[in-house]
Amino acid sequence: MAAPPDEQRPTWWVPRVLAAAAATVVVIAGTSWAADREQPAGPTDGVVDAGGGREIGAAGGEEQEPRDLAVTTYAVGGSLLHADRHLVEDATGDAVQVAVEQLVSGQVVDEDLAPAWPGVEARVATRVGSDRVTVDLAGLDTGAGVGRDQARTALQALVWTVDTATRSRLPVEVLLDGAPADDLWGVDLDDPVAPEESALSPVLVDSPADGAVVSSAFTVHGWAQSDDGRLAWQLRLGDEVVREGTARAERPGEVAAYDFDVSSPVGDFVLVVSLADGSRDTKRLQVR
Repeated sequence: MAAPPDEQRPTWWVPRVLAAAAATVVVIAGTSWAADREQPAGPTDGVVDAGGGREIGAAGGEEQEPRDLAVTTYAVGGSLLHADRHLVEDATGDAVQVAVEQLVSGQVVDEDLAPAWPGVEARVATRVGSDRVTVDLAGLDTGAGVGRDQARTALQALVWTVDTATRSRLPVEVLLDGAPADDLWGVDLDDPVAPEESALSPVLVDSPADGAVVSSAFTVHGWAQSDDGRLAWQLRLGDEVVREGTARAERPGEVAAYDFDVSSPVGDFVLVVSLADGSRDTKRLQVR
């Protein structure tokens, strides 16, 4: 599908070329959005200067000053998606834009996870509306050898990355080179792609991030889905359990937020958060 000329691209696009705008990602403790995830972010608009594609920025104003921005993307662990927390240094876009860029670039912080997006580059532009988020993938190789199952996983990772950034459950409309497409790598795109809870691990740790440096008293944030809302956690040093406890998600039977406090000795540990069915998420932590 041929890309439309730049002057025909809608004025709200805020594109960024990943290769030219790659930012350094470092590990942080992070914060959880899960408690207010059902409060959608307001619509955002940007402007592209038709005279040469110069970026003017988001929300109708000038491009934001470079700053460190924490975003969550999704990566694959086993056959399910897990949260992967990033700190992007010198980011100039809004949270949605930067998060999608991180996903499509294939960067993963957690060493236990693998990229959910296939190794196919694209230029990203985003718009948050009242009933959907639109993501334009420009220059994407739609003929790449991506299987249908992998494509479904990639699209769900895209949707959950967007919805995490917007604190919403909005579907995602995917455009290719600024225009609607029938499908992407064999997956139907006639309708906006809705988030599917079955694509997620039943228990996720959003923060601290894998490899984070934390103080001896820290709080764990995440979300889980279990019939009774209960989950267990352990702080491990090898086979030794240094600390352990239980917590409860806010709404049993649904994907819902949880948090709990940990008081730990100094050292390098593995945090394990698990459900009764054996589902779990792990994060390596440095307690200082």
